[in-house]
Amino acid sequence: MNETPLDAKRHIGYLPEGAPAYGDMTTLNYLNFIADIRRIPRAKKRKRINDIVEKINLEIVANQKIETLSKGYKRRVGLAQAILHDPTILIMDEPTDGLDPNQKHEIRSLIREMAPRKAIIISTHILDEVDAVCTKTAIINKGKIQGLEYSRAGQNHTVNSDREVILSAGVINSPQLLMLSGIGNPNHLKALDIECSTPLYGVGQNLQDHIGVGLEFERKTDGPFVKHLRYDRITLAMMRAYFFGTGFATEMPGPIMAFLKSDPELNQPDIQLLTRFVPPESQPWFPGLRKKPRDAFMCRPAVLHPESRGEVKLKSKDPREKVAIYQNFLTSESDWRTLRTGFGIVREVANKTQLDKYRGPEIQPGPNIKSREDIDNYIRQTAWTVHHPLGTCKMGLKSDKMAVVDEELRVFGVDGLRVVDASVMPDMPGGNINAPVIMMAEKASDLIKGEKPLQPVRI
Repeated sequence: MNETPLDAKRHIGYLPEGAPAYGDMTTLNYLNFIADIRRIPRAKKRKRINDIVEKINLEIVANQKIETLSKGYKRRVGLAQAILHDPTILIMDEPTDGLDPNQKHEIRSLIREMAPRKAIIISTHILDEVDAVCTKTAIINKGKIQGLEYSRAGQNHTVNSDREVILSAGVINSPQLLMLSGIGNPNHLKALDIECSTPLYGVGQNLQDHIGVGLEFERKTDGPFVKHLRYDRITLAMMRAYFFGTGFATEMPGPIMAFLKSDPELNQPDIQLLTRFVPPESQPWFPGLRKKPRDAFMCRPAVLHPESRGEVKLKSKDPREKVAIYQNFLTSESDWRTLRTGFGIVREVANKTQLDKYRGPEIQPGPNIKSREDIDNYIRQTAWTVHHPLGTCKMGLKSDKMAVVDEELRVFGVDGLRVVDASVMPDMPGGNINAPVIMMAEKASDLIKGEKPLQPVRI
């Protein structure tokens, strides 16, 4: 391919997760701006913009400033700019994030409509998204990846690759596709009548995730959230959020976090506290129609560096069959100690006299749950994931039997195949994994392009 990087970029449309745009521009002004940058001819520009506005249903906000739009409409504007120049390659990060169910259906239908004419790459943590718009399996021949086989509308298709294939299907689906392609534990594959072309025992292993347990306390007086849940108030708030992107309904009622050490001797925090200032059973209410819900708040300690490891395994060689996921939470005594300590810290802090005028009685697990046995039973019954999975295609040295990819994300034993998603992370970071995954993707793009790494900066 003799094209310059600029020529190549003309074929690519990109929708980032945050859908950044110039907030002081109206939707039409912004699309005109993008059209000029994309050098769409003046004779075609107006019609192209009008067609995109109609296709993505942006008419109602066409003359509205972007900073006043709801999150859903901002995603629509972001998608509009990505496809405005009719790219042959479309890359979308969380394309339906912030959309309501009807909007998700519309966007997914649009993706399926464009798919026959474009190469579409979707990055998402939502498995329903994958099921709705993507089905593909890697093809390996004599240790070299040659392309992808995918199914659409009941028909199988094959796409060949001259250079590399980048697998970014996520922590669950990336190992699934590798195993379906004959890359994985030969014993597991043999049991499913899958020929093993590349024995890699670590595929699907090393599954990690943060796990936490919640303690809930009643509020002595109603906070703003329950007050705003009254039918008339929440209706107005949702309308304001939808049309202007402002107000109560645009905020997340749980922004406070803390990082703690269960032992002062540790060199880094091992507990994260996650707060939620709303009761879990909250729903709209109105005097005389539905009783006002009690107000409450929750704090959830989570284990930042779990030792427990899970796995992802195939149930069959049918790519449409969902995989078996074994989280194996709390199989390590160390994780139990950390979570117990976090539980005790939350309870101790919540019962400080400084909070007496705000905090009512403990709702979950309740003040009668005191013994270690009772606390452990409560944790065992109620603990749940923080949704930070990683590790199922571990990065490591070739000498590491459980490593799947090398330091440049190349799959061991397979030419022309890289894995770029959270599955390659060998261990859990001490916090949310969103930023590390973004950093890794940026690094991966440099590796793929063969660019030299940045030189260290002395401070």
